[in-house]
This record gives sequence, structure tokens and C-alpha cells, in this order.
Amino acid sequence: MTLRRVGSAMAAFIIILILSVVTAVSGQADLTQTIEFDSGYMISFPSDWYVESGEATSALVFSSAPDDITGFVLDPETLRLEVSLATVDDPETALVETYNAMLSRRRIRASDIASFELGGFPAASYRFEENYGGMIYDGIIYVIQFGEGEFGALVFSTPSGELDVSEALFLSIAETFLPPDGISPGNSGGNNANDGSNTSLTNTAELITPLGGFWVVSFSNQANGSCEGTADYNFSLTEAGMPTVLSGFLLVGDDGNSFAFIGMDFARTTDTNSFFGSRRFYSGYGMVNSQWVVTVTSPMMMAGEQVMSFSRDGVACSGTVTLSVSLG
Repeated sequence: MTLRRVGSAMAAFIIILILSVVTAVSGQADLTQTIEFDSGYMISFPSDWYVESGEATSALVFSSAPDDITGFVLDPETLRLEVSLATVDDPETALVETYNAMLSRRRIRASDIASFELGGFPAASYRFEENYGGMIYDGIIYVIQFGEGEFGALVFSTPSGELDVSEALFLSIAETFLPPDGISPGNSGGNNANDGSNTSLTNTAELITPLGGFWVVSFSNQANGSCEGTADYNFSLTEAGMPTVLSGFLLVGDDGNSFAFIGMDFARTTDTNSFFGSRRFYSGYGMVNSQWVVTVTSPMMMAGEQVMSFSRDGVACSGTVTLSVSLG
């Protein structure tokens, strides 16, 4: 498959990756697998993801079976061969042109595009849903502007309903997409992806504050659990009598560095877009103490995880579940 067939053969691209990549195991978000393009641009993925160059192109395709996350990355050199962006001077327009040229001719509303910064670079993202061969997929495209006429693109695809729980990971991967010098505009000391670390929002990106209003929390139904003296295990929130959906009104603090939501007071971690909150609730296991860490990815979207502590048959246990929060 060549890059010039990515747009027209996207269904085959996704299905082939899902069916053929059976040895990779997803789960660790260590982002220590650093890949360098021929152009010198770099990006990092979890160490257990499957990543390879497309045939006859420097584009990268990737997959994380069995979670069925698939996608591709185009550095500026490759993207220029596929999409005419010579006169484009902002990531939002570049995103629309790239999406229409490589994924779908569907019209994108400007209000559906999120604008922000990644590692000090202007960036934009757009969430979409597509039907490929009768299978519904959720996806998100990121376009990053590295300089005048220099744009890179990342596309992630998941089975329907799975995008929200993975968006924080996708954003972390996108943050490691760096130019040949490995230095972002907001980091004069450099942040080289080759050292196995990823860039972060700290001290580089514009701080994002969620909008006040009615928000909805969606949890992954499967949680990773562990109890003292036993092996790790997975459990269902539903079977444990724990909620999989919560909703309520979000009230933002005057300084934009805190907000109140569903009985919790969240505080921003200094100079980042991450917020921390905690709460207690009753479940089938009795009283549960939970701690939340969420990252604001746009004024209308957050993603993160909930870490729960509880007692099961008199034994201390804990569980971690991913979650997404969106403005309702």
C-alpha cells in the first residue's frame, strides 16, 4: 500500500492492520519507541506498539492490537506530496485540506475543530466517525504547524465508542512529534525525543480551561484491579455496582485554575492542563475512595483516569479505569 492510496483505501488499511498485527500488545504508555523519519522529524510510541514505514513512502503506519488502535503519521515532507498546503498559514485550514484530501470529502464545521498548542507549536484536531466496509470507526486527526508551510499530520482510529478512553494517550503521542532539532519553541534547552521521553504541556503550551456548563463523564466499563496478596485482575464496573456514566454542572473558578464538578473540587497542576480531584461513593464493594486526574484537551473535552481504593471481602484492593469528559 502506498501513501497515495491511503485516502481511497482507508478501509483496507485499517482492516489489514487489525487482522495482520497480532503480536503487539497494547497497554503501556511509556512512549519509549522513538521513530525518526528520513527528514529528521521524530515521534514516539508505546514500546509495545507495532510501527512500520508504508511501502515506497516515509509515512508511518501503526497499530496496537488487541485494542485495535490504528493510524498513520505524515511528516511535513511527505504531507507536501499528498496535500497542497503551500498557501496555508494556519493548522486549522491545513487540517481541513488534509482531511478532505486523504480521509473524506465531508464538510467540516469550523466550530468542530479544536485549536491549541502542542509543545509550543500551533495545532488543531478534529474528531470524526466513518463507515468503512460496514464497520463504524471513530477517529481523530491532529495537524501541527512546525513553521511556515511546515505541517505534520497524525490520524488515530478506534472501533466505535473507544475513542474517548484513548484520547489522552493520543495527545501524549502527538506531543512527541518534533522537528529534526528535537526542540520545541517553548523549550530552548531542547527536548530530544531520542532520549526516550515525550514532550509535555508544561511551560510550553497555552493553558486550557474547560467551559462552564453541563458535562458528561463516560467510563470504560473494564477496570484494572489488584488486591493485597493476589494477582492483578480486570473487573467490570457494572458488575461491581459502580457507575459507567456520570453527569453534572461544571463551575469554573475565577482564576481558571480550578473547577467544581460532581461533588469534587479540581485543582490545576501548576503550568499544565492536568487537574486533580477526589471523591467518595458507595458501590457493591462498599465505600470507595477515588482520585481523578484529567487532562483538558480542549475547552469542551477532557480525558484521564480514576484510581479507586476499596475493600473486597476484607482485603484492601484498588482499581484504575480510564474516562472521558465532554461538554453536554
